[in-house]
Amino acid sequence: MFWGQAEQKLDSRFRVALGKAGDVSNRTDFILGLHPLKPCLWLIPKDNFQQAFRPLIELAGTPQSLLTLLDPQVDQLKRRLFSRLAEARTDDQLRISLDPELAAAAGISAGGRVVLVGCASHIEIWAPERFAAAGAAEMTPEEMKAALLSLLPPPQGGSAPPPEGGAR
Repeated sequence: MFWGQAEQKLDSRFRVALGKAGDVSNRTDFILGLHPLKPCLWLIPKDNFQQAFRPLIELAGTPQSLLTLLDPQVDQLKRRLFSRLAEARTDDQLRISLDPELAAAAGISAGGRVVLVGCASHIEIWAPERFAAAGAAEMTPEEMKAALLSLLPPPQGGSAPPPEGGAR
């Protein structure tokens, strides 16, 4: 699990130490990619990536995969997701080397600084100025509550929760 937030310096070879991003000591193989929805990189343990995207991965190489070419949304999702990925491994000092092209697309340059953000299942890697700009659009307490409630299973009986402010 990955947690915390730390600003780190990249060396001239695009390496960054992950030690302050949670428990990375037992992880070596990662998928590094340009986040499909945010202006940052995401670093996902390879096994987590394969589990999360199993339906798209297993679809590849099947006759049905050709049918997805006819669905522009699925085709765009695959292109946006898989074309912006690279494999990454930690070294003995728990550093990861960022792909220079992916880093540049996220506004990150060699020798610069990055913000590592633990997000439970993955780590986001931000250029500090982009992270500051994204933080300016924080969720309201009501939005946070709605997001958390959307993760919970529906109550037994399948009824929806009462509207905000109680029953009417």
